[in-house]
Amino acid sequence: MLENYWAKLEATHEKLATQKIESATFLDYFQKQVFNIALKQYASARVALLQLLENKGTPNLNQSLRLPQDDQPISSTRRALPGIELPKFSGIYKEWRSRRDLYQSLVGNNQDVPGVEKMHYLRLCLTGEPLKLISSLPVSEDSFRSAWRTLLDRYENKRLLVAAHLDQLLNTTSMKSHSASDLNFLTSSVTEALNSLKALDLHTDHCGPLVVHVLTRRLTNKLREAWENKIGAFTEYPTLEDLLEFLQGRSRAMETLESGSQSLSSRNSSRPSQPSVQTRSTTNSTAKVN
Repeated sequence: MLENYWAKLEATHEKLATQKIESATFLDYFQKQVFNIALKQYASARVALLQLLENKGTPNLNQSLRLPQDDQPISSTRRALPGIELPKFSGIYKEWRSRRDLYQSLVGNNQDVPGVEKMHYLRLCLTGEPLKLISSLPVSEDSFRSAWRTLLDRYENKRLLVAAHLDQLLNTTSMKSHSASDLNFLTSSVTEALNSLKALDLHTDHCGPLVVHVLTRRLTNKLREAWENKIGAFTEYPTLEDLLEFLQGRSRAMETLESGSQSLSSRNSSRPSQPSVQTRSTTNSTAKVN
């Protein structure tokens, strides 16, 4: 019965969505995203029913609820999805691989999660163009593979992925302030881009001098001066490993100093104010006169 009600709702939603009525988008149904709310409730109810059937051991309704067939393996205790929120993918190429791997690890490769729920979670963690690509597919057992293949065909493009990570590497933002947070953001952005290129089977071993040149140009003047003082006695061009090791040490020192400054400032602000010297002198003079 749950499947029948959902099928009717989905069919009605498709009719409303395809109607070319300008005022339709202003209806409460679309403004309050009623369909998305119903989708979440449907998925939750379906999970609860499946778990209830498994606990009671009544396989007679498997066919109506689209449980695995007799020849498919099924675990005795269904593993629940992790209680974390999956990050959304909006179509940015440099984020595709990390989003893809995380979703596959938690949901896509989970044999205990039926296809209808995989499709539900897939739609929840997409936004913008990726969501539009699969928006015409229904939330059903059979549509997940089609949706996943559509996303792979669109974003599993090695040439564009490499270009995106090279842009990240060569167009990193310069430090805006001489702080540990800005330095950590800069170095993590560079190392993330290099690791992503390696994951795409690109050899980055010979890119060291180029990365050192780009990275040092993004440092503050104080850090560049400290770096030049460190390598001033050498004539060989420094390696990327040497620069990253230097920056990591500087980051730790800056974090320690910033933490100490914050603690000192906090203690000073919590102290009660002391009377000024002039006030004490006036008080003493008044006492002598009396």
